[in-house]
Order: sequence, then C-alpha cells, then structure tokens
Amino acid sequence: MISFVCSFISGLFTALAGAERCFSILSFFAPTLFAFICKKSPEKCLPYSFFYGFALWGGSCLWIFELYFNGYLPSLGLTFFALLALSVIGGMILTVGFLPFYFFSKIGFPFLFSFTFSYLLSEFIPSAMGRFSFPWTSLAASVSCFTPFLQTASVGGSLSVSLIIIVINGFFARALSEIKNKKRFIFYFFVAIAVFFSNLSFGFLRMARPLTGEKISVAIVQGNIAADGKWTTDKTDTLFLYSELCRLICEENEPSLIILPETSYPWTDNVSAVSAFSSLSKKLDSCIVFGCFEEENGQIFNSAHVSSPDGSVLGSYRKRRLVPFGEYDPFGILPSDLVGNISFGGRGGVIETPVCDIGFLICFESLFSSLNRQNSADGSDITVIMTNDSWFGKSSALYRHLSHAVLRAVESGRSVVCAANTGISCVISSMGEITASVPNNTTAVFCSETEKITDGTLYSSVGDVIIFAALYLLLQFEFFLESVYTSACID
Repeated sequence: MISFVCSFISGLFTALAGAERCFSILSFFAPTLFAFICKKSPEKCLPYSFFYGFALWGGSCLWIFELYFNGYLPSLGLTFFALLALSVIGGMILTVGFLPFYFFSKIGFPFLFSFTFSYLLSEFIPSAMGRFSFPWTSLAASVSCFTPFLQTASVGGSLSVSLIIIVINGFFARALSEIKNKKRFIFYFFVAIAVFFSNLSFGFLRMARPLTGEKISVAIVQGNIAADGKWTTDKTDTLFLYSELCRLICEENEPSLIILPETSYPWTDNVSAVSAFSSLSKKLDSCIVFGCFEEENGQIFNSAHVSSPDGSVLGSYRKRRLVPFGEYDPFGILPSDLVGNISFGGRGGVIETPVCDIGFLICFESLFSSLNRQNSADGSDITVIMTNDSWFGKSSALYRHLSHAVLRAVESGRSVVCAANTGISCVISSMGEITASVPNNTTAVFCSETEKITDGTLYSSVGDVIIFAALYLLLQFEFFLESVYTSACID
C-alpha cells in the first residue's frame, strides 16, 4: 500500500515541477521515488505506473477547473468527470509505456536502460495517438527555464532532454537502493551529478556561439479580449482595437512584421478583416499576420492570414492539429454547445513574405515537434505561434504551454514569436531564451528584434532517430559502469 501511495505522490510532484519556474528543480528528484519503487518491485511496476500516471496527468490538468469557473463547462460534476477521465487515460498511458520494463526485468535487462526506455515510451505515446494526441506532460518542458540544459534538444529533440532527466532520476534511484552500501551509494549519486553537469556543459558551450542570423524587427499585439468576450464584442470594435494598436507601435518603431493572436477576428465572415488588415499593411508599410476563421464548402477552419505592404494577401494557413473534445468532437456525440466544429487544415505550414519565410503553429500545435520540424524542412526561417490561452485563466497551464514553445525554438534552431490573446506574448531566441515579453491579462503591444535563421539543427534534419542511438549508448554505458565498480571492488 505504501508503494502505491509513494507512486502517486511521485506523480503529483512531477506534475508540480511543470507548473511554475520555481518548481522546475523537482524534475530532477520527483520521479526518483517512482523509479526506486519500480527497481525494488519490478513485478508490480504496472499498477505502480498507473498510480504515477494518474497523479501526473491529473495534477498537470487541474487547469480544467478554470474552464468551469469561467463558464466554459456547464457543471462542476462534468468538470470532475473530465479531470478523472484525463487522469485515468494518463494512468493507462504510463501502464502501457511500462510494459517493456515489466518484460525486460523478467529477462534480466539492466534497470536504468529498461526504466528510461519505458518512461520515454510513455512520453511518446500521447504524441502518437492520431487525432487524440495530447503530449502535455513532457519532462523536458518542465525544465524549460534551465536554458543551457535544454540545448540537447537541438540534437535529439525534447525526448533527448527527457532522457537525460530520466537517467539522472534513475541513478538517484539506484543510489537509494544501495543506501546500506556507502560506496555504491556515493558512486551512483556522483554519476547522476556527472550526467547533469555534462549536459549543462554542452549547453553552455552551444550558447557561447554567436547568433549570425539576419536581424528583423517584429511587433506583437496582445489584444487582451477574454475568450468569453471575443464573440460578444462588436466586430467593428475588434477591428478598431487591433488597428489602433498596430498604428501605435508603428508610430514609435518600424517593425517589418506585426503579429496578432489566434482568431483575433473570431468570425467566419472574414472578408472585412482581410480587407481591413490588407489596407492597414499598406498604410503602415509592414506585413501583418492575423488570425480568423475561414468558411469553405460548409467547413470552418482556424486560420492565419498574412497581408503584404503592397496591400495584397500573401497566403493563409489552416490549423492542422485540433484540440480533441475542444475544437471538434472525435465521436460526434457531444452537444454542439460543449464542443467546436472546426475542420482540419492541410499540410503546408510555411508562408513566404518579403521579410522572412514564416513557419506557423496555432495554439495546441506548439506541443508537436513534428509540425515544427516539417516547417523547417519546408524552408521556414522563423516560427510564429498564434494562440488564445485565455481559456486557461491564471492557471499554471499558461506557463506549461509556453514551455513547449521554448522547446520548439531549441529543437529547430529558429526564433519563435508567440502572439497570445491575453498572454503569454513573447519573443524566444533560437537558443530558447525569452528576450522580450509583456505581462499577462493586459492590453499591450511591443516591438523586438529577432533573427531569421536558415541553418537547421541535427534534430530538424533527422528527427527522433537520435533517441535510438542514445538508448543504445545508455545500455553500453550501464554495462561499462557495472564493469567499473566490479573491477574497483565496490561491493
């Protein structure tokens, strides 16, 4: 019974690690307890992993109560049910992910390799569930504030950062399991510390390189229209607000690119928005990126448009990944007042402009490494994330969502510009550093310089295959350590 409670507590503290910057350090310790329990009783790892996953996903999705308090869910009972469902799904994902650990332990595979492989599998599964995908609980996202530590993502993606965190926790778990043997305890403890500082050193070396991309000036407009007020606000007032904010920033600066949030014009009759922003682009001599809904052949798309300084529309992008049970109903059984009826967009995510080639991600899409990697392959030299996070209220989900944007910057080696309706709006360098931002829940507009970069990273070229090589090296490393402490008579 104690082991089940400890697994649950370990999951809760791992969820807390991703909630705020001040708790990020827990990522290097919270999963240790779960790893220790799995090492102690590998034959019971599946129920332990369910309790861990239940707590991890439940704790990471507490923001769902904001939907109820802000009137987006009709009852508290339904909110509890939704949280329970997400928690159970999280528990099932971890259980499936740790099936290899269960079988590996049966045939005598090394603990650290087995645990790391299984945990990574449980992180990969939520991104590989097709239209039900929801990769929300990444360990790598939990440490997004430790910028040097993230640089490994440029080589192996966010999974490689998670791998290193898991390895550190795994070595701490091995140290705990050898607590009665002082020599072995110290040995494993310092191996964990060595792994941490080795990765950190790589990060500092990479960040020491000067950025050589061409500088461009971008302006971000944060309209601060709450989600429940977007559709009740008069259309003319909405256009006036964004037009005035664009004019205001251009009076003080000369941005080449002005970016508005997701669905900044939240109606399907977008002709007036396209016309208004195209005219404004010509007056301000800047490209303007704005979000709106598009309707075509009875289908509605969540779209981004780009208007040119010559008054023309350079192109539009339609969101490819939609929020299940939020923007669409996968089963078609929910009431229309609870779920949207948005359609899936096509493949292309890059729009060429006179300023740069923009790779687009809209809101939920920033959770997916594959979409940003596809944009890089299609020639993007900057990433624009347009989002409306007002649904999250003041919850920790704002920070967790931003953490994924930081990872996308490091993975692709591209600057990321986030334009959010109520926040967090910011500019992120190709190294993952937030170089400019404005407070949440304020009407604001700001201008900042960033770089457009054409050179790719190793990860943007080859993707997640690096993880398999890393796992093989981990297996050999574990065999090597076994031989080291055996030959050194550490027993």
